[in-house]
Amino acid sequence: SFRSDFRSVSHPDTSLTVEAFVRIDQPLNWGGICSIMQDNGAYEKGWILGYRDRSFGFAVNGQEGPDQLTWVTDPQERMTAGAWYHVAATYDGTRSALYLDGQVVAVSEEQSGPIDYPERSGFHLGAYKDDDEHFVAEGMLHEVRVYRRVLDPDQIARHAAAKRGSFGSPTATDDRRPAEAAVAAPATGPVLKFVGSDTAEVRWTSATPQPTRLRVTEGEASVAITEPETETTEHVAALTGLQSRTVVKFRIGHAVDGRTVSSEEYECDTHFDYSRPSLPPPAPDVEAESARAARWLSELGGPNPRGIGVVWGCADEGRFAECVARLSGHDVIVVEEDRGQIEAARRRLLNAGVYGRVVSTRMARSADEIGLPLGTANWLWVDPRSAGTLNDPRRLEDALALVCPRGVVAVPNSWEQAETLSRAAFEPLFATGGEPSSGLAAADPLPMRLSRAPRYDGAASWTHMYGTADNAAYAGETLSGVRHADDLRVAWAGRPGPRYQSDRGNRKPSPLAADGRLYLQGLRRTIGIDAHNGSILWALELPEIARFNVPRDCSNWCADEQNVYIAARHRCLVVDGRTGEIGGEWIVPTPEDGQTGKEAWQWGYVARPAGLLVGSAVRWGAAFTEFWGPENWYDSSDGEHAKKVCSDFLFGLDPETGDSRWLYRGGLVVNPTITIADGRIHFVECRSSKAIADTARRLDGDDFWASLHLVTLDLQSGERLWETPAKPMEGESAFYLVAAEGRLLMQSSREGVFALYTFDTETGEMLWRGRYDWEADHHGKHLSRPAVVEGQVYLRPLTLDLADGSVISESFPDGHQCGTYTASRDALFLRAGNLTVWDRVSGGATRWDRLRPDCWISTIPAEGMLLSPEGGGGCSCGGWIETSIGFAPRWRIR
Repeated sequence: SFRSDFRSVSHPDTSLTVEAFVRIDQPLNWGGICSIMQDNGAYEKGWILGYRDRSFGFAVNGQEGPDQLTWVTDPQERMTAGAWYHVAATYDGTRSALYLDGQVVAVSEEQSGPIDYPERSGFHLGAYKDDDEHFVAEGMLHEVRVYRRVLDPDQIARHAAAKRGSFGSPTATDDRRPAEAAVAAPATGPVLKFVGSDTAEVRWTSATPQPTRLRVTEGEASVAITEPETETTEHVAALTGLQSRTVVKFRIGHAVDGRTVSSEEYECDTHFDYSRPSLPPPAPDVEAESARAARWLSELGGPNPRGIGVVWGCADEGRFAECVARLSGHDVIVVEEDRGQIEAARRRLLNAGVYGRVVSTRMARSADEIGLPLGTANWLWVDPRSAGTLNDPRRLEDALALVCPRGVVAVPNSWEQAETLSRAAFEPLFATGGEPSSGLAAADPLPMRLSRAPRYDGAASWTHMYGTADNAAYAGETLSGVRHADDLRVAWAGRPGPRYQSDRGNRKPSPLAADGRLYLQGLRRTIGIDAHNGSILWALELPEIARFNVPRDCSNWCADEQNVYIAARHRCLVVDGRTGEIGGEWIVPTPEDGQTGKEAWQWGYVARPAGLLVGSAVRWGAAFTEFWGPENWYDSSDGEHAKKVCSDFLFGLDPETGDSRWLYRGGLVVNPTITIADGRIHFVECRSSKAIADTARRLDGDDFWASLHLVTLDLQSGERLWETPAKPMEGESAFYLVAAEGRLLMQSSREGVFALYTFDTETGEMLWRGRYDWEADHHGKHLSRPAVVEGQVYLRPLTLDLADGSVISESFPDGHQCGTYTASRDALFLRAGNLTVWDRVSGGATRWDRLRPDCWISTIPAEGMLLSPEGGGGCSCGGWIETSIGFAPRWRIR
């Protein structure tokens, strides 16, 4: 926004000329260059110079013409991404004209009279913006001019010629850029990871040995390459000198026929640099504590690289805490009840340059006085030199409640506190009796007793799109019996905000959670977070990953206790959940010879059942990857965006080596139906010879629906166990498969009706079927899918009996509902106006004001928490608190 109120600037009334030099890097369905306008439904006023896809255009509303904006656009769609143009438009009260590089390309005489301005609007540059839309241009502007008169064609031509070539106007070289970018595209990557507060590492591979070439095309940064002239297929470069909260753009170079061509442009966005700022060098007086801190960190058994720790006692003036913070990246809180000791520690830490977030102090006698939420500390170290009141078992038990599940506690080995730790269900890592296994206890002059906190009772991981690979939207999480919003308290809140994701989420894959970590997938990036305290563990920029419209496809990632598995073009990345390091890249196998098939296939479905990594192969371009603009909210009930993505074959790999275990190829596998439960993999496949012969893999239509079969394979061998013809009602809007409690539920939806078919998972025998009315055909209601919890099926707006399909109730919470729902044992979590907790027993619904999930799944019950990363960004229908939040049950007992 250049001005929030257009009346504060001199604006044209009866005639105008607007012109600009502009470069558009990413065409939009509705793009703006310069405007004073409103386009809110039937209310269309003002004027705009902009673009529609690859056509520049101009729209105006005159007081004596049609009561709407009338567009004139370039009919030849001459926009080339990344090229500079001079664009101009004129309006004289009777005629609109559009100019491109000094030449008239379109005219209209539909509007007439003085410009009809809206009552309220801004004067906007570089965006299509009104009251309910804000589409920001990706590109550059230069010399935007607005006149209260009409320039003649010769003047406009002279203005266009004056700087032609200054920016790289469209030439034959620019027209070749898309083809050259394809040639220069890396074989894999790039993967960008911040390795310091001003440095990002970029990795990629090339198909043939090449020198490593990377150049910055926009922004301030230097490029560091260790051996720039060495030819290799494994490339590493560093962007250095990065500034905080800026965007740097770069291209990768590739040698072709003696010249270097450039890849498409990639971004390095330092808003996602979560690395800690550099600390001053340590003083010599901390060396004695450094070895102990290193041993302590090794005893944590591979802790998360970042987190929160508590050191109780500071007789050493905080030296141990400082060393742990320096070696690990943990934020450390020092607690002491003695005022003299806490003040001495604070002075020394300030002088060392680490006081603040890195190391902070609290004067407190008990855990209640620290201000740290329960269950959020990754570890607690009780200093034996100043243990103070924690030698009281009751106070120690209070302090133990600060520690998160699987967190580690160290108390002096001489303390007789085994009963306190046992009563709190802490698992001994070693005890005082016998030869201690711990290097810390053996080598340290002050040996410690180490114990690990238990996982919360009833906690479960959320490892796949709908909880587990059974697609039931319920992973077994009890959430300590939570049924009401007031049963939950905020354990942490903060990053990431809305910038990490795409507009409204675009029905993208859900978050995942396992082993105390939360994984988020945003716009071509993933972020690892400590689920219990919100610490950012790592972030990866991955331009290769994009998956939207998952109700008509499948998720592109999953997790287990150690790793995250991410489908990225033709490969699956194996990412260490603690560190974000990529430990493996498994390629889609081909059905003919078992070799890798990166040229023919992309990785579609991905799941991690016991002992296997299961995937599917899809044609290149089959997945939905567009995310910008209203049509890519994927809310249609039919048409192109409602077609189902299909895979050509399924396969099982060894998750450790990537070796093929089995490969199944029959018909075309319908991705949103792939379901794994109880040692079986179930799916619906299309056996239409016409569809198989065609290259299209987004399918619908009579031929598709008439040729479906329901198939079940043995998970470990890939052998077919049973199949049966599937004759569902045509699911133009949605088509799903869910396994739960020995039942297989196949659901289709179209034209106001859900159809549900239930089979025995062992035999394929149909048990019952039913038809049920929709609530509406918009805002995701027509995309409702089954969630199954303890014998009940939730299919908005209905609750059904899993045994026979009878309707139990029609009482889904009222309110605007866009996404789907997730479940714990006692409650469902969904959007119903705001983020809502729906009591499964009483039917009561409670909400948090101004908290909004995204348009599919962004709130999950997992790891004993309700985890709700930011999902409201881009939504125009409310003022949302755009922050990520972790909720914990209020009544967890110390």
